[in-house]
Amino acid sequence: MTTSRDESLPIFQRKRGSILCAPKHVNHYILGELLGEGSYGKVNEAWDEEANRLCAIKIIKKRHLPAIPGGEQNVQREVEILGLLKHKNIISLIDFFTDEERQKLYLVFEHVGGGSLQQLLERAPNKRLPLHQARRIFEQLLDALEYLHSQNIIHRDLKPDNMLFTESGDLKLSDFSVAVQLDKACTNAAHKKCSGSPAFQPPELLTDPLKGPCGFSGTKIDIWAAGVTLYMMCIGTFPFGGTSVCALFENISKACYKIPSWVDPCLADLLKGVLNKDPSQRFTIEQIRQHPWMTKKLKREKSVPMCLAPSAFSCHPDKQPKMMACQCVVS
Repeated sequence: MTTSRDESLPIFQRKRGSILCAPKHVNHYILGELLGEGSYGKVNEAWDEEANRLCAIKIIKKRHLPAIPGGEQNVQREVEILGLLKHKNIISLIDFFTDEERQKLYLVFEHVGGGSLQQLLERAPNKRLPLHQARRIFEQLLDALEYLHSQNIIHRDLKPDNMLFTESGDLKLSDFSVAVQLDKACTNAAHKKCSGSPAFQPPELLTDPLKGPCGFSGTKIDIWAAGVTLYMMCIGTFPFGGTSVCALFENISKACYKIPSWVDPCLADLLKGVLNKDPSQRFTIEQIRQHPWMTKKLKREKSVPMCLAPSAFSCHPDKQPKMMACQCVVS
């Protein structure tokens, strides 16, 4: 965490202290504990009284959006894109509504209580996962990306903070605030400028972001970020170093990274294919799936457990919620 408001992390995962208050309703939702906040707003745990289930509500103050470059357009695009998507490894948007009197927007998501991949890595020994666990997570990420790309959608902000887990360990890709749906006339194109976290952007966007009439391959931008994530899961460090932001970007633009000698040569070959500087030579999802490391038998080790967080809601047998004492927040 680099700022007091934790702006660098997705707002689903920035944990903040609870503010003691009485329960509050928004439509048919009971607001619970504050889960996190960022530049767009905050996210509260909530109880859906109509569906009798936990959910998460992203609360955005409309007056804050003009101060964020593309803020209003990003929110509208996120709602539109999530409305098109239905996949087991992608966070589901349940509801969206506006309170004109309070000048607030509400995005209601399914509740995901297993923490983020970043939290999982921080808890893991040497900050890396057992290979069989890393591969399973990577397989689910590929499933999500394959589905997104089949819908002509690129995420553009893949990173461990935006990869959440259910309590049972299923991956849920989140934070579509900078995702785009590509023009069908240019289906392999990406937006012509960097979006999302610069440290996860591929070399082509850092060296020549205006190349070509359709920009760069959108699918290859997502695949690069997925490769960085695989490197982090298996090796325990970020692949690119630098004593300054400029040095970091220079190393990324040159694809200057090292794979430790102790890494399985088969895995090293996969990483080199996914983190290829040339997007035309970078592996496709199909090539990744067919790579020997993805199909070889891996040693089964004890998995790093999910980062389960207790809910402020407990349920009676009739599924009616009961708030635990002193766990609500106001919006």
